[in-house]
Amino acid sequence: MTLSDYKFRIIIGFALSLATSSLLAGNSNRDGNMPDRAELEAAMEACAASLDSDGSGRPEPSAMDECMTAKGFTRPSGERGPGSDGMHRAPPNRM
Repeated sequence: MTLSDYKFRIIIGFALSLATSSLLAGNSNRDGNMPDRAELEAAMEACAASLDSDGSGRPEPSAMDECMTAKGFTRPSGERGPGSDGMHRAPPNRM
């Protein structure tokens, strides 16, 4: 084998690994992790219209959660947003 044969095999191997990782990454959002936005908004509007609202004009959060769960949508678990309380904060000052 010559040096050009080794280079060719390395390039082909790299291209195949890159193509495989790209295909796997491209399919990660298609396996049902994220709901369709239009379906989610329609379910939210239907639940909001069917539930009694409190003084602020919003439905009771627990009733809204139950209605959305019945429609097949569950609230994501974990922290909200980038901060522990969901608030965006400026980065700390560096000296």
